[in-house]
Amino acid sequence: MQGITAANNQMLSDLISTWKLSDCQGCLPQNIGTATEEFQKTFLAVLDQNGGCDPYLYEKEARPSSCLGTDAGESMQSYGSAACNPNEKVETTSSSGTSVNVKRSVAGPQSTYMAAITTASGLHLELELSDDARITDLEDGGISVTYRGSGETHVYDAAGNKTVRQNESDTFAGTDKDDIFINLRGSEVDGGAGNDTIINFANNATLHGGDGDDTIILARASIGNTINAGGGNDSLQGGVVLKSNIDMGDGDNKVDLDRLGDGTKMLLGSGNNTINVNRISRSSIAVGNGKNIFDVNYLVGPEISLVD
Repeated sequence: MQGITAANNQMLSDLISTWKLSDCQGCLPQNIGTATEEFQKTFLAVLDQNGGCDPYLYEKEARPSSCLGTDAGESMQSYGSAACNPNEKVETTSSSGTSVNVKRSVAGPQSTYMAAITTASGLHLELELSDDARITDLEDGGISVTYRGSGETHVYDAAGNKTVRQNESDTFAGTDKDDIFINLRGSEVDGGAGNDTIINFANNATLHGGDGDDTIILARASIGNTINAGGGNDSLQGGVVLKSNIDMGDGDNKVDLDRLGDGTKMLLGSGNNTINVNRISRSSIAVGNGKNIFDVNYLVGPEISLVD
C-alpha cells in the first residue's frame, strides 16, 4: 500500500484547506476517492483533529447502502457526492399547513438554495435563497419572507403580488405565529411563541424553539450547535449530530436522528419522550420524569442518567 509521500502531504494540506472553507463539512471532497486507502484514513484523522469531522461517519454501517462502492476509494467518492448526501434536501409542512421544500442548487462556500413554498390557501412560490429567511403566514392568505442579511421583508398577497419593505430594526426574531426559519449560515435563531419550524444548515449555531410545539430540522451533519427546544411538545430531526448541546425542555418530545457522537450532550426534561437514534457514541443523555422510550441500534460508550 502506498505510503504518505511528500506529494500526498501536499494533497492532504490542500484538501484540508478546501474542506475548512466548504459549506458542507459533513461530506468528503469527491476527489479523495482517487487516493489510496492509507491516505484516506489519514485525511479523516486530520479532519477529526481539526474539529468537525468524525471518522465514524464513514464506517460502512453508517453510510447509505446506495453509496457503497466496490472498494474504499469508490465508496468514499460516492459518499461525497450530492446524490448520496441525504441532507441536501428538506421537505416539511408547518402546523399552519404551509409546506416548504428546500434544496441546494449551487455548491460551495456561498451555496444557494431553492425553496418551493406552498401555503394552505394554495399560493405557490419558488425562491432562490442565499440569505437566512423567516417565512410567516398572513391573514389574507399570503406570506411574508424576511431576510436576515438585507433586512428586507418581501410581502406576497394571496395572488402572489410582491411588495418590498425595508425594516428599520431587527425583525428576524420569531413572531407569535407559526414561523418557518431557513437558517443557512446564521449564528442564532429564536423562534419565539407559536408552533415554529427551524430548518438549520449552519454549524456552531444557537437554535431556540421558544414556547409552542416546535420542529427543529438539522438539514446536514450538525457540528457544534446549541439547541434549546423550549417548552411544548417539540421535535428534533436530522442525521448526524456531533459536539453539540441539546436541551429538549419539558413536554412530550420526539427525537429522530441518525447519530449522536463526539461528546454531544442531550437533556430531556419531564414528559413522555420518544428517542429514535440509529447510533449513539461517546455522548451523554440525561432524562427527567416521565415515560421515556429509546430505540437505538448501536451504542458505543454512552452515558445515560436520570435528572430529579
